[in-house]
Formats: sequence, structure tokens, C-alpha cells
Amino acid sequence: MHTRMNYYHYGVMQPDILGTIFTILLIVLIALAIGRLIGGPRAHHHLRRSLHRSPALDILEERFAKGEITKEEFEEKRRAIIG
Repeated sequence: MHTRMNYYHYGVMQPDILGTIFTILLIVLIALAIGRLIGGPRAHHHLRRSLHRSPALDILEERFAKGEITKEEFEEKRRAIIG
């Protein structure tokens, strides 16, 4: 029994902590991979598109929603922003 106490006392538990961290990291990576597979390419495209969204387009949509501009004005200005 004394030998077992020394076994834990000298830091042999450290690999167990590292193993736990590695296991958690592996589970997270697997979950991300599954999420990407389930989401498909459209989900990734939508995310990429939303990251590069123009603040001007957000303002334009807000003005249209408030009724400050007509649908024709909105579409014309939207084409000008998008290019």
C-alpha cells in the first residue's frame, strides 16, 4: 500500500491529465467534423458569405424595412452595392 501512495505522489497522474485533455480535444474535433458533414457545402458557403457582407447593404435593407425607400430604389441600390 505504501508503494501505491508513492506511485501517485511522484506525479504519475500527469499523463492521465494529458490523456483526458487529448480525449476531450479528439471529441471536439470529431464533433466539428460531423457538424461540417451534416451542414454540407451550403452551410459553409452561407457562413463565408455572411462574413464578407457589406455594411452598406445592411443599412439599405434596414431603410427598405422601415419603408424609407421603395422596392425599385432598393433593388437599384442593391445592384450598385453588389456590383
